[in-house]
Amino acid sequence: MYFTKDEIIEINNGKKYLIIGCTKIAEKEYYKICKIGEKMDELIGNNKYITVSKENGHLIIEEILETPLIKAIEEKIVSSE
Repeated sequence: MYFTKDEIIEINNGKKYLIIGCTKIAEKEYYKICKIGEKMDELIGNNKYITVSKENGHLIIEEILETPLIKAIEEKIVSSE
């Protein structure tokens, strides 16, 4: 895994996100994240789901939008808690 639960990551022009959960499906890593407010004391908006891979030494982060995949990720994260 590139990130761990409760880790804060910075993506999209300085926006910070909290890793709420993570799992691996078919050798691909998935994360449930939520944006953190400027004072780092509140979660903002809805959860997002991303996948992370490494290409040529760079981390590639892609948002997951497909409902069936989001459901599978959520089920695996909940079952591992």
